[in-house]
Amino acid sequence: MANMCRPGCGQRIHAQNSIGFNYEQLMELTRMAAAITKQLAPRSTTIIDLVAPWGEYYARNQRTIPPMLYADMVIQSGINFDAFGLQFHFGLGTDGMYVRDMFQISSMIDRFGGRGKPVHITAVQVPSSMATDKSDAWGGALSIDGGGSWRGEWSEEVQSRWIRSFYEIALSKPFVDAVIWRDFADGGAHYLPHGGLLRHDLTPKPAYQELLALRKSLLNGK
Repeated sequence: MANMCRPGCGQRIHAQNSIGFNYEQLMELTRMAAAITKQLAPRSTTIIDLVAPWGEYYARNQRTIPPMLYADMVIQSGINFDAFGLQFHFGLGTDGMYVRDMFQISSMIDRFGGRGKPVHITAVQVPSSMATDKSDAWGGALSIDGGGSWRGEWSEEVQSRWIRSFYEIALSKPFVDAVIWRDFADGGAHYLPHGGLLRHDLTPKPAYQELLALRKSLLNGK
């Protein structure tokens, strides 16, 4: 499943607050959105989605709400929702996208899993190349060099190994209900540079084969 978005539309109310609401107003807006969703689609899964779970954005804008505080406020306010969503994008040199090791990622997922709600990884992505990509959501303005690496420079093989490690960790947790890779292909509208499972010509990368193999092993119970 893919999640297409341009810069800005992926921001959540806790991380942007461009309207300048106070905390009480932000919570009321969250409550209203959840209630309307339940009213219009009562059988749907209502997810409180959080971007940049380490909260780097808060250091630059104190009118936003750190992710863990926002999650606690949502629960304490009695808002009716079904699950927390988490987004993990790594590899670019900007707030919320610096590379974290698997221990840090696992610990962050656990922190949200301990709040009594299922967790959906609503978007996850890392690049498969260090090259500039002017057709990504950032117009090639952000450097992959500045975002950090994982066991070597980003390549198709490194992306594939990262996917295997991430999915095995995330899916091993009983409270994680879903893990969704963000962009299916590098061509067309896409968020992260070289972050798709398919190349521009739609040929599959090793990451695509890795996910197919992982899915097969899970279905076969191996």
